[in-house]
Amino acid sequence: MNQDDILTRYELAMKLQQEYLARTTMTTLIKNDVVHPNWIVDSHCFWYKRATKNGSEFRLVNPQSATNELAFDHKALADALSNTTKQTIDYQNLPLKDVTITLAPLQVRFTACDKHWEFKPDTAAFIEIENVQEGRRSLVGDNQIYSPQFLPEDQQTLDSPNGTETAFIRDHNIWIRDLTTGDEWALTEDGTQDYSYSSARCLGIDTAVQAQWSPDSKRLFTVRRDSRNVIPRTYINYVPLDGSLCPQVKEYKLPSPGDEHVDPYHLAAIEVSTGQLQAADYPPIPLVRSGTLVDGFFRAKLGWWSHDSRHAFFVDVTRGAKAVRVVKWDTHSGSTQVLFEETSDTFVKLCHELLDPLQILPLPNSDELIWFSERNGWAHLYLYDLKTGKLKHPITEGKWLVRDLLYYDSERRELLLRTAARNPDINPYYADICKVNIDSRVLTPLVSSCFDHSVYLFSSCRIMCAILSGNEYGEVNGVSPCGNYLVTTRSRVDTVPETLLIDRNGEEILTIEIADVS
Repeated sequence: MNQDDILTRYELAMKLQQEYLARTTMTTLIKNDVVHPNWIVDSHCFWYKRATKNGSEFRLVNPQSATNELAFDHKALADALSNTTKQTIDYQNLPLKDVTITLAPLQVRFTACDKHWEFKPDTAAFIEIENVQEGRRSLVGDNQIYSPQFLPEDQQTLDSPNGTETAFIRDHNIWIRDLTTGDEWALTEDGTQDYSYSSARCLGIDTAVQAQWSPDSKRLFTVRRDSRNVIPRTYINYVPLDGSLCPQVKEYKLPSPGDEHVDPYHLAAIEVSTGQLQAADYPPIPLVRSGTLVDGFFRAKLGWWSHDSRHAFFVDVTRGAKAVRVVKWDTHSGSTQVLFEETSDTFVKLCHELLDPLQILPLPNSDELIWFSERNGWAHLYLYDLKTGKLKHPITEGKWLVRDLLYYDSERRELLLRTAARNPDINPYYADICKVNIDSRVLTPLVSSCFDHSVYLFSSCRIMCAILSGNEYGEVNGVSPCGNYLVTTRSRVDTVPETLLIDRNGEEILTIEIADVS
């Protein structure tokens, strides 16, 4: 048996497996039980992919006109793609990936047949393009809760606030590129694989550059991960992705409970113009895997700059999580000050689930921090003054709990969040949606009934599941970038899931989908 015979057998096995899964998986038996909104730049609209009897279709939702219609002419796109690639394209099951839709004029960018394309439905123009990812960064808007920017193309660089330079990683060191001239230079030179700058590599997965520019674009707050003393773990890859037939033995470093050595972060601030490095006068802090397995240090909000570009703050979760400290750091002198500490005989939780994003939110412009705590037996939010480290007041309180932070409106100083167990007449496992002013502490229910109300956030857990399963994942969020609209799925064990579009006052605008369980 030669290599071609083996490849043919593998391809046949994959085909049989796909046919079996297509007949048996829940995604086929139950259609549209959840909607994944992709918000469109410079508009209040979003698109989503809808499962149909014969395949799928792309839908466009306009909250202002309360409409849900086909996003574009699927047959025209299929014909254009078929004519260009000389392949048969089914308009009821378009093979589109990395889709980006813009309006005024309507344009659809996507990847298909291993190339990038742009389609203009109004003129039927169809062209091949170089980069389909352009414009995705601006979809985040002002949502500071969780910025969905997990795109491999964008993760390799980190642009300065003034737009003149960008930071990137090369050979375990930080490099800077001048965006005007293209000149590049190394900011650090002593990084190694086991003692690398700006690294959050975990289980072989690379995430964003682990650094944050100061607001004045002069310095970088970064981390250096030290895994030199961590015990290597061995695994065998029986089906290598390079197509080779022999199993591959590989190693990765991941500490286990009880190991003497872990892989801590050393904190440093680097002057970009001179390369001068100022280390924090503070012991290395353990890498927190709850909520940061893929996010890394800064996306998890464990470190951030003050608006004065001199001071920075970081969260130190001790090993075992029995103590958590918020620390203020003078990045010029290196001196540090513990602002406040929370302890527990068991462990301190900063989120509910292992891979959820941490439910804390720095507010650098006002020197404040929204803090998540179960100190009184219930999960609630607290507002801290980062100038003094003093607690200003609880934002929420009572014998109920905060489930998730969804969105923060900096102008209104309002939080959108999910809560549970507020109403004794409703099952405590059913989450509802509320908004609360962080100053007045007035809480207003938006959606509350005997149903669970879920809101899709681009969390670490979904990223990890997508990566490990090999599935495509997109840049989606249940809350619009402006915070005026929210997509929620209302469900219960004995009812069919319904996905609703509501506004920031809780008014129901549109029923987007009712799951097809036929």
